[in-house]
Amino acid sequence: MSNPLTPLAVIESVASSSPLKARLHATDYPPTVRVALLRQADARTDLSKAGHDFTSGSNDGTIPTLTNNGGAIASGVPVQLLFWGSVWNLASTSPSAGEIATAVQSILAGPFMSGLVQYGIDRSPFRGALVVTLPAPPFQPHTFSDSDVEGMVGTLIDDGVFPEPDEDGGRIMYVVIMPPGTQYEGDPAVGGAHWYFSSGSVVDVDHAWYAWVGNHDIDSMTKVFGHELVEMCTDPEGDGWTVDGQPDGLNEIGDICNKSFNPLNGVLLENYWSQVDAACILPTAYSLKRFMRSKGFDLGKGVRPHVPPNGSVRAVMGIKS
Repeated sequence: MSNPLTPLAVIESVASSSPLKARLHATDYPPTVRVALLRQADARTDLSKAGHDFTSGSNDGTIPTLTNNGGAIASGVPVQLLFWGSVWNLASTSPSAGEIATAVQSILAGPFMSGLVQYGIDRSPFRGALVVTLPAPPFQPHTFSDSDVEGMVGTLIDDGVFPEPDEDGGRIMYVVIMPPGTQYEGDPAVGGAHWYFSSGSVVDVDHAWYAWVGNHDIDSMTKVFGHELVEMCTDPEGDGWTVDGQPDGLNEIGDICNKSFNPLNGVLLENYWSQVDAACILPTAYSLKRFMRSKGFDLGKGVRPHVPPNGSVRAVMGIKS
């Protein structure tokens, strides 16, 4: 039995004296940054029967297809929350760092990620949470950019707070939670984004994966967190699982489902695309049926495995000899 979730009443703070510096990218940003849009007016999907997943169609009602481009995926990679700014240490900050961290623990410990098994993704553990007091975030009237977030995460790596991505324990998904009084440059409807940067040198390129979540009400922030989580797992560097026929920045498994959302264990989350179900899903329980379908079993004709030409039933099920 798993340990019960406990709110993080006290979150350790960390400060860096190193200046922010620009980070290297293996490639330029795509024309449209990979983002989650806040859609406050969207209707929720109809409630499904108790014990069944929430399901809905894609944003435009079509049945999308996905391509595995053979690049990076994040399977079983731990999630590290970084609350940016000393304001997160104030009891008056709402939602509080403890509320957000507890919601994230619930998301990671529950069935939300179980639908990602079809993409080769295992559940991500919760690594922990830190309040980053220095470098300070750019408060309004200044805006923050993706480069600002990268600079903060990269500074912590450079200072040894976290290991380099290619070192033991260094493969981490960093999620930066922005404080009140900050605004993303450009479109204010952008609630979050994910991407990567090089934390190494030109001769030792290490890709660090990160996302940021803008400051809003708790429901908006958990929706954006879930959206970025599933996309960072399936496509952390833009060469993993992508939706066919969609423009860069809007071609991941959360983008085509961001008009449907439901509560899961008291936390509001967006659906994401399931290729096995041909629908947007929000798993409410662990599904053996979905797992078997993802391994090639045709359940409509009983348990009949589809065995690849050079494979075996044991290989398809992942059973070691």
